[in-house]
Amino acid sequence: MGWHNRQFKLHSQPERSRLMPALKVLNRLTKTARQGFTLAEMVIVIAVLAILVTISTPAIFEFMRQRDKQAEENVLMELRKALQAYIADKNALPGTATWATDLSGYTNLSLNEIRNDTWGVPRAFIAYQDNTRTIQGTRVPVFYVTLHSAGPNRQAQAATGIAVNGTAFAGATDAAWWANIASQQVTTFSALAAAGDDQLIRFTDYPEKLERYNLTIQRMDRITTALESYAKNGYANKVTACGNLAKDPTTGLTGDATCDNGMPERIVYYPRSQAIAAATDNAMYLNSTLYVDNAQSEANRRIAMQGLMRLLGLPDDFCCSAITLAADGQPAPMFYFSNPRPRNPGGGCAARPGLTDMKLPARLTTTNDDTASTPTCG
Repeated sequence: MGWHNRQFKLHSQPERSRLMPALKVLNRLTKTARQGFTLAEMVIVIAVLAILVTISTPAIFEFMRQRDKQAEENVLMELRKALQAYIADKNALPGTATWATDLSGYTNLSLNEIRNDTWGVPRAFIAYQDNTRTIQGTRVPVFYVTLHSAGPNRQAQAATGIAVNGTAFAGATDAAWWANIASQQVTTFSALAAAGDDQLIRFTDYPEKLERYNLTIQRMDRITTALESYAKNGYANKVTACGNLAKDPTTGLTGDATCDNGMPERIVYYPRSQAIAAATDNAMYLNSTLYVDNAQSEANRRIAMQGLMRLLGLPDDFCCSAITLAADGQPAPMFYFSNPRPRNPGGGCAARPGLTDMKLPARLTTTNDDTASTPTCG
């Protein structure tokens, strides 16, 4: 009985009246689904789709273009880091023909990703070593590099400081590629910029070279302090020894020539070095052991300077300049002179102090050039 009551309520007249609108809509949709869209409806749909495509296509292309430009910018930044790491490690520029291979060991990018830009065009790598730069009078080689992508149009722009023809850099000779010559418009490296849709990074290791210069100065200061301490201890020991020697009652002499002649202060108390080209050195040394021969090859002089550092209680790497490399690719050893020559006020070098002459402090240099405006006079 209850079941029949529910059926009766469902089909009651008020209930059917409420359901009729929904049933009509359902019937119309079912009928439309069976018959399909009319031609007019299809035309309207296609027109709407065409409008949507027309509106969205430029935005899609612009999105893709910006995506590729951002990807290229990211790769160039990664290559800048690799370049910085390479130069910090080697203290030299990558090869013009081998730069991509040289940098491959300093980045996770593949060789193809290094060599070619996002659009598949080879990047242009230009490097220059300026040997005329100085820091506080010291000549320091400075590296300059540009890495250039021709951009989405795959055509390099001939403007803003780089003379180009297609993808070839016509002005890439020494410093001329960033100097103000021919059609180039810049006078400083920092003014270089990419034109059009090109992308370019500039890199110079001048800040790193300045740090290396300061590091070299710190090493030289530490070595100088250690040498002075070494010499002062030697002098104090010598004077004490002279005072303890017995004197002949008749002559008043001790038998030690340096003590008897009153010349302890004229002995060289620094560790002994040999000047370059086997120069004559008639001075008397407290310790005659030869520690550094400046006439030796760079490799052997480096070993000798490392031995001197150990004698002075300093790290081995204090032997060398932090700025320049020797021919063998290792840090260039410094020059050390235990009995240097005086510099003449008018230029050039005076004679080396002899046995009875007052001596100069030991001299430590990164170069050995007697023809320079400020000669070494080692």
